[in-house]
Amino acid sequence: FSTVPASPGSAQQTIVRTGTGEYQWIDGRQYVGEWKLDLRHGHGQYLYPNGDIFEGQFHTGQRNGMGRFEFYKDGAVMEG
Repeated sequence: FSTVPASPGSAQQTIVRTGTGEYQWIDGRQYVGEWKLDLRHGHGQYLYPNGDIFEGQFHTGQRNGMGRFEFYKDGAVMEG
């Protein structure tokens, strides 16, 4: 991820997820993919704590467009 100024003209730096990377939340959710301005944006894979997986497109932090959702419990797959 890149480091950008906290505010215009500021010498203080903060981490803003932009580019390709991985993040895991404390509850076990995980995202691996593209980020833009600290939001899931582009192609990525979102793993749920129960084992379900979504792989596809994200836009401003939300699933958007084409993708594939795989249910861990029974192996069912939804695409679209």
